Amino acid sequence: MVKRIRAKTVKSQKTNYQSSKTGRKKKPKKQQELHLLDLLVLDKEPITIIAIDPGSHRLGWSVSEIYLNKQNNNIDRVWRDRGTIYGRYTHGKNLESILDQIDSIVTKYKVTNIILEDYIFIPGKSAGTFVVPGLIGAIKYYWYGTTGLEPIMVEPGTWKKIICNNMRADKIMIMESLDKLLDKTIIDNIVDEFSKHKLKKDQDPQDCFDAIAIDLFVQLHLNNEIKEREAKVDEII
Repeated sequence: MVKRIRAKTVKSQKTNYQSSKTGRKKKPKKQQELHLLDLLVLDKEPITIIAIDPGSHRLGWSVSEIYLNKQNNNIDRVWRDRGTIYGRYTHGKNLESILDQIDSIVTKYKVTNIILEDYIFIPGKSAGTFVVPGLIGAIKYYWYGTTGLEPIMVEPGTWKKIICNNMRADKIMIMESLDKLLDKTIIDNIVDEFSKHKLKKDQDPQDCFDAIAIDLFVQLHLNNEIKEREAKVDEII
């Protein structure tokens, strides 16, 4: 069971919304730059991250160990595990079940950082309008109470831009990109695994693949940041 610890309330990031009174849409905020090099401590020893794609019915997750290769000054990655979390109960117990499963993974792999996909509300398209933000808030509360840290939030468009070169990439585009980045046997094994153990119609590997994509994004984004900083140093010199 997850150990319940009193913690300060963690304020969730604001999302764009449509006013119900006027019907006017607020101007979308400019996407904030994500500086992972400032958020992850990589200069001493490897760290273990878990990337989570939260959904209204299931959560995809992927665990990797990442470290700074001092020989070439690049971020290297060792993939540890991946999967999908399903709520086992209904109502409040369902949330407790999800947090317990996350806690088991965190404990097993000694996770040091959570990379969590943020929820962006899109009128007419977004699913889980009330469930997903609440789930994200619960994960934030759990992680803060356990480690004193906040999860690193990543907007969907941010990781899709790096992985798919398209901020609005759909499922097909994500899979096409992963086909290029991952060994085909890895993708086939995941698809076969879900096909053999499929219990419900809504159980498919897409959430798992999204989490893997977020996991890969972290490594690629970190290496991009390193190159950008090196380029700035060269300009000064």
